[in-house]
Amino acid sequence: MFQFIQVIFIIRGLFMAGLTVYLFKKYGIDGYGDMLIYKQIAGTIFSLFILGMYFYTNVPIRKYIAEQQNQLQDNNNLATQQSNALPK
Repeated sequence: MFQFIQVIFIIRGLFMAGLTVYLFKKYGIDGYGDMLIYKQIAGTIFSLFILGMYFYTNVPIRKYIAEQQNQLQDNNNLATQQSNALPK
């Protein structure tokens, strides 16, 4: 999943460069202010998408880590109970 997020970063860079070229051709240097607005909107959309992907991957990772910690605690508790059950 993290590879997908990296691909989105690459696509964002290519898209932003292409958008800049397109807007320069359409508006010229005189329309630089309009171009900045379009670029900022596109950048915000990509940023929100990347943030959403981060949270989408973060939830399963946190669940997995919590399960691993619970399993480790269960194993430790079992080992402690077994060691206490041994005759001394």
